[in-house]
Amino acid sequence: SSDVRATEEQLCALIPRAQWSRAHHWLIYHGRRVCKARKPLCDLCKLSEYCSWRKNSSGGGEGKKDE
Repeated sequence: SSDVRATEEQLCALIPRAQWSRAHHWLIYHGRRVCKARKPLCDLCKLSEYCSWRKNSSGGGEGKKDE
């Protein structure tokens, strides 16, 4: 989702409440190591099949994501 609130609601519905803190850290780590703003590593990403940015970008992982 491009809407931050909608994304949060979707994640909260999918992730058990007891795992929210851990999931928060996983997502931060993923953003720093794989889904980088300047050069995302889409080929290494386990979530790429769900990623609208990769689906809409030419070359999948090339270029710069919106910051």
